[in-house]
Amino acid sequence: MLWSQELEVDRVKASCGNENSLVGRVDVEVPTEVVNFSNTTEKGTPNNSRCSISAVIDCTRYSSLKKLVLVTGYVIRFIKNVRKRVKKQDDLVCEDVLTVSEYNAASHMWIKDEQLLMKEQDNYANLCASLRLFEDKDELLRLKGRFANTSLKHEEQHPVILRSKNDSYFTR
Repeated sequence: MLWSQELEVDRVKASCGNENSLVGRVDVEVPTEVVNFSNTTEKGTPNNSRCSISAVIDCTRYSSLKKLVLVTGYVIRFIKNVRKRVKKQDDLVCEDVLTVSEYNAASHMWIKDEQLLMKEQDNYANLCASLRLFEDKDELLRLKGRFANTSLKHEEQHPVILRSKNDSYFTR
């Protein structure tokens, strides 16, 4: 579409003889939609709709969870580097491998996305009451279990909850 509009401008310029004889300027507006990872879109999506990491990256295209998290980590790094370059900052990350914090951030994004789908289910209130769910500092849903008085790590005492294997790609 844009290419045909450029041809039209060239045809008008050729028929007028020179560029200065054009009366107006042709502005081409290309509709775009910018997807943020903060569950909103800047244009074209209502405020109450959900935009998530799964809307950007198709998890079924990857054979393992590790590959999916790695690709997600590299996408997040790319987005951060582009934002830094736009702001003309010099601290771009150019390493070949992901750092542990980048890998954990990517895996937490997928867990949050899965848990958002779980929160939209009709029986979510009953599930919270029966399993005594709570949100940790990273906003991940965790179980309050009987392991609170043990010497296990916090992640082992309070495991993250995901949907059942029939409903989720991650628990198959």
